[in-house]
Amino acid sequence: MCYDSIRSETDLVDPRGQIVSGTSETPAKWLQWRGHRKYKQRIGLFKSVLLLCVAAVVTVSPAAARVGATQQRPEQTVFDQLREELDNGLQIESLVSILLLDESTLRKTYPEAARRYDFTISRGRRAQLGLEFLLTVPDRYFDESLMATTMARAFGPDADVQRHVRLQLFHSLLKPNLEDALGEDFGGTWIDHETFTINIGVRDDVGQAHPRALESVSLTVPLVELADAGIRLEGHSRASSWAELSNLADTVAASIPGQSIQVTPRVKTGGIRVIAMGASTAELGSLRSSAVSSTVEFLRRSVTANDEAAQRLAVDMVEVVAHSGSEATVTLRGGVPLSGCTSGFTAQNGSWRGIVIADHCHLAGTGNGWWSGGGESLYSLNDYYSGGNGEFEFLGVDSSVTVPNEISYASEISIIQSIRYWDQVAVGEIYCREGKTTGFNCGTVDETHFLSFFPVPGCTGTCPRFIASIPRPGSVITQPGDSGGPWFVGSVAVGIQSGRYVGLNYDVWGVAGFAQFELDASILTSSK
Repeated sequence: MCYDSIRSETDLVDPRGQIVSGTSETPAKWLQWRGHRKYKQRIGLFKSVLLLCVAAVVTVSPAAARVGATQQRPEQTVFDQLREELDNGLQIESLVSILLLDESTLRKTYPEAARRYDFTISRGRRAQLGLEFLLTVPDRYFDESLMATTMARAFGPDADVQRHVRLQLFHSLLKPNLEDALGEDFGGTWIDHETFTINIGVRDDVGQAHPRALESVSLTVPLVELADAGIRLEGHSRASSWAELSNLADTVAASIPGQSIQVTPRVKTGGIRVIAMGASTAELGSLRSSAVSSTVEFLRRSVTANDEAAQRLAVDMVEVVAHSGSEATVTLRGGVPLSGCTSGFTAQNGSWRGIVIADHCHLAGTGNGWWSGGGESLYSLNDYYSGGNGEFEFLGVDSSVTVPNEISYASEISIIQSIRYWDQVAVGEIYCREGKTTGFNCGTVDETHFLSFFPVPGCTGTCPRFIASIPRPGSVITQPGDSGGPWFVGSVAVGIQSGRYVGLNYDVWGVAGFAQFELDASILTSSK
């Protein structure tokens, strides 16, 4: 199935990813054309290049490195290589995370593989290959994944765990292809684990979001095969694209100076939320009027010149809530108790090995020196970050201490194999955390542009990129002592716990990928 979708070098593709020449014949003609001599020559060359590229993407573990020299065998198919990586110990959720990385991130995260191979294959094409692979891979790869263990704890022993795993992985790989297919009309995506649905927002004035969403998905993967995998699709018409909605949040935030507010785009509603710190009822009313007025002007410029339509849309799009304030939960494997906090993910900074925790757990910026945490002596290298992308710090340990790429949770051990980045985290996804006070808990992502706990000069609107999660049934909100702990799914490092937002019942955390970029330290994976 993979090669049936490969286009020849004569194809021309419009900005939405549709073929406008070359192999745009009917499926029957396409199959006939596949027997042509020129096709065989071209596809043979394309296969050789593609084998090298995909081998580069997936060759990230020590076991995989040992077979790297043989992965260029022409008789191997791309799917054989992907299965070989899983057989060599790479978890399926880690494989998906790696397929989603852009070229520069791949080179930074996996430099050894980058020196051996060429990463020129596009992320969109890698995501498409991943989707096709998930549709053909045997069930055992899902059943044996650490992600299945995480989902079983999140949903209970009687849940259809494999279906939950498939849903979340399919969504991760569909999103970049939908962004390409819908272009400026992309309205964001989110998932619903209760109904096993991938929701797709589409800017569409005539209310045809559902067929347009299905059409966009069908460019990437056959719809009938998604249905066979137990995954539903639902389109939602939007007045604004996701990019326009993000710009609107920035515009509204800038139009209300001198107020302690946070404005974030809301993918599920197609609107914005204004959070006002400590505002009275009267102040909330005034803020709502200002936000609606700014939204009307924005809609008149970017969506519709009709004043009445803009006013009606603005009223529905703006949500204003009050909150008394954020509360940071201050008080070597990841997930173990420290002095006042919980360890996050093991990492390396130069010759030092240690852990990444929340920055507020330790008084960073006070110079290098030893700090006692949970019976361990931790060394500060002044490698810390607090800002719109999260709050993280690396602390080293003595070289006599063993530091594996593992986290401990609920009497289990998870081996970290890959790292999740901010643009790979989506509303509706399920992740879990470990904390020394509340233990193991899981949450559903509700915000991806949440406010920072720290003043960030020049950072307004959608600049803060903390994640906010709502605890799953049976889970509880974070408490003092949980800060610094790991957010994860299976073998993927997802985030570092920062604090809680009491009024909205939010756990608030920073994405592990930002810790990777903002610190000099690198989170340890099995590929290191």
